[in-house]
This record gives sequence, structure tokens and C-alpha cells, in this order.
Amino acid sequence: MIQLALTSIALAFLFWIASLNAAHDHVVLHNARVVLVSRQIEQLSTFGSAYAQSHASTNGPVPLATAGAPSWYAAPPGALLVVQSGTSYACMTAANVPDRAAVLGAIRAGGMVTGISSGTSLSDGIGNTVATLPAGIPANDLCVIQ
Repeated sequence: MIQLALTSIALAFLFWIASLNAAHDHVVLHNARVVLVSRQIEQLSTFGSAYAQSHASTNGPVPLATAGAPSWYAAPPGALLVVQSGTSYACMTAANVPDRAAVLGAIRAGGMVTGISSGTSLSDGIGNTVATLPAGIPANDLCVIQ
């Protein structure tokens, strides 16, 4: 009887340890996704910024190949690059962003203007308008202005 109780306690302990590892793996995976998405939109913004500086009269969506993205670069689904009067707007649909607040924080750490699109306004995620956007950017996109 005592041996059965000890075995049950040992099994419960092992399952508890396994659950800790699973929770940790989930957090690591979440953080990896946040970093990946933030780097993808930062890279998209970099291509757009370089193009916008050399094509200041361009207004509207710009294909990645036109913006100088290398052939190996594959933008995530829902990525959009818009240039208006020398400014680039790199956007990504919210469905492809695992945790918008975390991604916004990771990108802001690089000093870029970021937010969530709403019509022609860019909100910082808590409701404050931080910039005006050109027409054609879908609502609820995560955007980086450079």
C-alpha cells in the first residue's frame, strides 16, 4: 500500500515536471513567433524606406521586387508595402501577428513608429493616434512607418 502511494506521488511529480516543460515550451514558441514577425515587418519596412528615399514622388502600393527585396525574401501572407511622398508604410494583417502588443513593443524598441491601422489613422494599440496613414491600408493591420 505504501509502495503504491509512493508510486502515485512519483508519477504525479513527473507529470507536474512535464507540464512545466510544456508551459515553458509554449512560452518559448510564442516569443519566437513574436521575434520572427517583428523582424519580418522590420525588414519589409527597410526595403520600403530605401525605395521611398530614392523614389520620393511614388504614391501607392509597391511590389517587393520593385522595392529591391532580394529574390529569396518571401514576405509573409498579408504583407503590404505602401510608399507616399518619400515615406514607407509596411503593414501586415492582424491574422499573421501572434501578439500585436508584444510585436509592437519589439519593433518600437528599434525606434520605429508603429501601430494598428484604423481608417487613415495609426493607433499605438491603446487608442492614441500616432500618425496619419495613406488610403488603401486595411483596418487592423500592424504598420511600421519609416
